Amino acid sequence: MSKPAKPPALEVEGLTVEMQSEASTRLVVNNVSFTLDEGQVLGIVGGSGSGKTTTLRSVLRRLPSAGRVVSGSIRFHGEDLLALDERRLRRIRGSRIAIIVQNPIAALSPIRHVGDQMRSIAEQHGVESSDEDLRRSLAEAGIADPPRVLQAYPYELSGGMAQRVLIAIALSLQPEILLADEPTSALDVTIQAQIMELIRALVDERGLSVLFVTHDIALVSDYCDDVLVLSRGEVVERGPVDKVIHRPAQEYTRELVDSAHPSVEANGGS
Repeated sequence: MSKPAKPPALEVEGLTVEMQSEASTRLVVNNVSFTLDEGQVLGIVGGSGSGKTTTLRSVLRRLPSAGRVVSGSIRFHGEDLLALDERRLRRIRGSRIAIIVQNPIAALSPIRHVGDQMRSIAEQHGVESSDEDLRRSLAEAGIADPPRVLQAYPYELSGGMAQRVLIAIALSLQPEILLADEPTSALDVTIQAQIMELIRALVDERGLSVLFVTHDIALVSDYCDDVLVLSRGEVVERGPVDKVIHRPAQEYTRELVDSAHPSVEANGGS
């Protein structure tokens, strides 16, 4: 008798988000649904204003003050995150669902050593970290000289090194899901590849699930399992990378692929 299929790590259904201003209210995400399985990397792509970052940040209710989830559900192992009070949600943020952002230097305090910040974040989640624990976390994130980095200020680090620090912080609490909000867009192509290879290795080693927001179709093609294509807040296509990126059914997806890295080729719908 076959075992029942595992439920998805994350299940988003009918997510609708609006942004309010004094002059108007507009939908920025409209009826978006998808699942993220254990050990899966799901890319969310689309042009500027497509709603991809808003979709990701809705998972942990990290929307700007003008944003509001109008309807839908976001279930983490069956529990609707949108229905939780702030106290219960804090138990999940960081420790079970972690996030890394686009600008790592801005995300770190400029007046505190990296080690101090790593230790403080761990303590906020009730975890005591020794110097050895911190060095191990940095080494797992691909940092060759952890003792030096622990004593460094963020402004003393390169963009790629600072991004590795954020990854080390995010993964030090052993989260089940990593939300990656354009984590490589400020990096050069070589460092982009190194960061994505690191994330992919952690997925394979730990069974980590990753929601990866990007405008870079080439990175999705190389490192993601499935892809969700958004335009104006709505789903255009979704499915395995081989199908959606290399055999897109929709003209919008085909245009995204055509404007991407030359190594990404769409063969057209068939």
